[in-house]
Amino acid sequence: MTDTELTVVESAEAGATVALTTPNISPNTHYFDNDGHTVLFVMNAGGSSDNVIFTGVGACAFGVVHDRTVAVGAGVNKIIGPFNTAHFNNATGHVSLTHSFVTSVTQVALRVPKVQ
Repeated sequence: MTDTELTVVESAEAGATVALTTPNISPNTHYFDNDGHTVLFVMNAGGSSDNVIFTGVGACAFGVVHDRTVAVGAGVNKIIGPFNTAHFNNATGHVSLTHSFVTSVTQVALRVPKVQ
């Protein structure tokens, strides 16, 4: 099975319609386009914590490539990001992530553009 793409919703002054999606159990790898202004909103209405693991691809300031794990507790909503493009974007400009728990979890990728 292939990884699941998350459509990035761009915010606007007039508002933007947001549709949250449920993460897949298998495959559990999701990805979204990232320009450094993208965040992931995760709602966990389930009874267990969800560890959202973002795959690191580029070295940090200490020369180490590492993943970022963010715990989203039961009944908690979190906005995660933005994501440094040098650390988290793969060769196609995507951030990849997995969830440890998907029951009653929903998510959406949101982009806040620069104000012109």
